[in-house]
Amino acid sequence: MELENVISLEELEKKGKSIFKKGNKQIAIFKTDNDIFAIDNRCPHEGYPLLQGTHDEKCVLTCNWHNWKFDMKTGECLTGGDNVRTYPIVIKDNQVFLELTEPTKEDIEKEIIKGLKTGFEKRQYGRISRELARLHFNNIDMKIALKKAIEWSYNKLEDGTNHSYAVAADWFKLFFETDEIQNKISYLTEIIDYIALESLRQPDFSFTKNKKLWDSELFLESISKEDENTSIELINGAYDSGLHFKDIEKTITEAALMHYNDFGHSLIYVQKTSYLINNLGNEIEHFLTLALTRSIIKATKEDLLPEFKNYDYFLSKMNSKNTNTTNNIDFYLKNIQESMKIVTANFSKDNIKSIYEELLKSNSKNLLYFNIDYQFMTDNKVSENIGWLDFTHAITFYNAVREQCSKYPELWKFGLIQMACFSGRNVNHLEKNLDEKKYYVTDYNKFKLDFLEMISDHGITAPIYPAHLLKTAIAIFDEFENSDNEELKKYLLASLNRFLNSNIKQKHMKRTIKQSIDLVSLDFK
Repeated sequence: MELENVISLEELEKKGKSIFKKGNKQIAIFKTDNDIFAIDNRCPHEGYPLLQGTHDEKCVLTCNWHNWKFDMKTGECLTGGDNVRTYPIVIKDNQVFLELTEPTKEDIEKEIIKGLKTGFEKRQYGRISRELARLHFNNIDMKIALKKAIEWSYNKLEDGTNHSYAVAADWFKLFFETDEIQNKISYLTEIIDYIALESLRQPDFSFTKNKKLWDSELFLESISKEDENTSIELINGAYDSGLHFKDIEKTITEAALMHYNDFGHSLIYVQKTSYLINNLGNEIEHFLTLALTRSIIKATKEDLLPEFKNYDYFLSKMNSKNTNTTNNIDFYLKNIQESMKIVTANFSKDNIKSIYEELLKSNSKNLLYFNIDYQFMTDNKVSENIGWLDFTHAITFYNAVREQCSKYPELWKFGLIQMACFSGRNVNHLEKNLDEKKYYVTDYNKFKLDFLEMISDHGITAPIYPAHLLKTAIAIFDEFENSDNEELKKYLLASLNRFLNSNIKQKHMKRTIKQSIDLVSLDFK
């Protein structure tokens, strides 16, 4: 036990309070009518000296800056947020001693995680960042915070995996790429804050605990039937038998590509889930896979919409043994049916790279030429509720296709035909006269560094918007760095450049109200 003589009892009784300093440590000591208390002097909110605070007969200490209140006996924060550390007092020979023995690392971690959970459950951005800083300065791996956020949230996402988990993978990539602690904490705070928002005040949407022996065909069948219980039972059985995500990832990828799910969201979620599991470890893979499975089951099947008619027909005609090869594949300004026809006619093992690059170039040009007038329309049809995200999702989906289908080449035909759907659906919403040259990027490294500087302090309140900025940029940077096609690379960066330098309308008040009135009024005419 480490004791430190700080003041005589007589002097403390005269002053009523005192400050003890040792190294970086500052401890406020208070003499009340009945007891002596020692408490860290810095308010854990913004560092105001608690020695300047006031205390009452109930042993409640108030920080006079922002009215945070603490139990002087325990350090528990009664009004405000973070708790504060208290220290045992020993009186010996009329001298006041402090016991400064440090808690174990395990106890420190436990206390920080307890505080983090409070900040998470109340969605307190500052509290989350402070607890992450405490992990860092106590030499505790900060990744544990993200693992806990997933554990606390996976069963509170009614529709399963969503953008908060997806963009977590992208923020996490930036986390690994920087050595600056401010950036590391910033990126993790963004992740945890967004997940906290999505699970805020949500009830538990429980998953079945039952198990079935893993069976790939039965899993695909149960996904197709939207049978969550059977799907989850199979996931539970897989992990119970010692399998890991990498053992079932191919089947889950196939499930995500069975339909044009949520305009590609399902496959994007598989890609991002895989990244999180690979970089966080096996202890959270079950949680993430349960949420992912639920999201695939609940996904809309866009290929069943009239605009994608003949999807199944063209898909059935794709044959990887086709020997046709061509260097003259062009999707730009081709509609959905034309795009699917081109993919089908040219699909072969030798043509996959060419088809992929031309589709990616076409969608990069679509993004570059998007007519932003559409996002400001207020009297348009519901089918023309077009915005930037209709175009950026194409790029993030393509990136997921390349990554997942490179792992499982037999799935390329599904990925490419769905890429064709994306390419064709956006051609009717492009500007006719755009000076594309003004968006060309001549210095990739500077462009990327400027983006990272911006996104690290984006200043946007609603997390969904920086999420899409980041996901689009990460996908484009990844495609740029994995391509040797200079024309494709030119359009990738130009499209991102225009996107990042254009306004994004975040809320459609008039449009939403008008469309609501138009729909409801149909029953009264």
